[in-house]
Amino acid sequence: LIRQIKNYAKEIPCLHLASPLAFKGVETDGSDIRYGGILKQLIDNKEQLVQYTSGTCNNAQRNYATIKKEILAIVLCVKKFQSDLKTTMASKPKNTFKTKQSYSQTSHNTRLLPQTITTIPNEKSLIPVPAKPLTTIYANIVKGEKPTSSQAIITQKYNKPTNKHIQGDYSEFLLTIELEFQRNCQTPLEIAQRVFHNGWNFDSTHPFKTQIFYEYILVDTDSIKISLKTDLKNPFLTTHTSVSKKIITIPEWGQSPHSYRYFSSSFDPPTYNYFDYMDAAFLFQNIENKHSWFFCFDKTFNNNKILPYWFIDWWLFYGPHDAILPNSITDALVTFSNHIEKNPLCPTIITFFIHCRLSWIMYWDYSICQPTPNHLPALYNFFLTKWWNNY
Repeated sequence: LIRQIKNYAKEIPCLHLASPLAFKGVETDGSDIRYGGILKQLIDNKEQLVQYTSGTCNNAQRNYATIKKEILAIVLCVKKFQSDLKTTMASKPKNTFKTKQSYSQTSHNTRLLPQTITTIPNEKSLIPVPAKPLTTIYANIVKGEKPTSSQAIITQKYNKPTNKHIQGDYSEFLLTIELEFQRNCQTPLEIAQRVFHNGWNFDSTHPFKTQIFYEYILVDTDSIKISLKTDLKNPFLTTHTSVSKKIITIPEWGQSPHSYRYFSSSFDPPTYNYFDYMDAAFLFQNIENKHSWFFCFDKTFNNNKILPYWFIDWWLFYGPHDAILPNSITDALVTFSNHIEKNPLCPTIITFFIHCRLSWIMYWDYSICQPTPNHLPALYNFFLTKWWNNY
C-alpha cells in the first residue's frame, strides 16, 4: 500500500508559478453546499496548474437555484484569482466600523451651529418603535434548466484594466447659481462653500440635521456599517466604507412615514422619521473636499427582499455603471439576466450585485451646468464609479 501511495504521489501534478505573459483559464464548478475553481496557464502548449480555491456556500446561497450557484462559483473564483489574472488595487482595508455610541458622543462633544436654536420637542406621540424582521419575499425567481455542472474558461481577454472611474448617466440638482456667486466664485466647490453651512455639503431645513445625524440613522437602524480609511498615497483623501445590511421598507417601518422614532442612544435631535431615513441614504457625503465611498452588500442582506422604489432611484446615482464591469463579470451578468424574471422597474444589475455580494467604489464632486446662455446656471453633484477587485 505504501508503495502504491508513493507511486501515485509521483504522478500528482505540481503547482507552477503564474507567468504574467501566459494564456490563462479558470475552471469552476458548484454544488449544493460547496464551490471550487482551478487556475491554469498554457506554457509551450501544455497546461500547468497554478492555483486551487474552494469554499462553502452560506445558508442563503444553498437555497439558490443550480444556475445561480454556478454563476456564484464563477464570480467568487475569478475574484479569488484576480492577483494572477490582472494587476489589482491595494489590499483589502482593515475596517473598524463606527458604533452607535460613537454618534452619541459626537452629538455631545461638537456643535456645528449655535446652541440657541431649539430642538424637536419631546412629545408623547414620539414613541419608539422596535424594528420589525424582514419578512417580505422578492419575486425574482430563477427559471430554466438545471445543469449538473459547468466549466467557465476565463481567458486573457478578461485581463483588461478596470481601474478607471466611469461617470454615471445621472446628476443631482442642488441649486440655481445666483449672479453674485457667478461673479465671485471661481470653482463649483467655492460656490458650495459660500452657499452651504461651514462643513456641510447639502442644504437642510433643520439646523441640527447634520451629516452625522443622517449617518447615525442608518447605523442605528442596523441598515449599514460605516468605517473610515485614509489613503496612504493621498492623506487628504478619506475613503468611507458602507456595508449595506438591510433596507427598511414602509411596511417594515410599522407606522406612517412621518411618525418619529427615538435613537437608541442620546442624540440631538433625538428623533427621526422615515423621510429622514430616505434622505440619509441620499446623503453619503462627508466633510472632506474629496468624497469617495466603498459600497458592498453584507452577507446577511436578504437576497429575496422587495426593494423600495426610492432605493432604485438611489441606485441610479450611487450604483455602479455597467461600463466598469470586467468582461468576465459582464458575461456572468448576461447569464444571470437570462435566468431570472425581468422587473421593468428594477434593473437586473441591482439583483446581480446583491446576490453575488459584489463591491464598487463611488466618487462624487460638484459641477456647474448651463447647456446654453438661455438656461440658468445650476450646481449639480455628478457621480463616478469604479470596479473593486479585492473585497
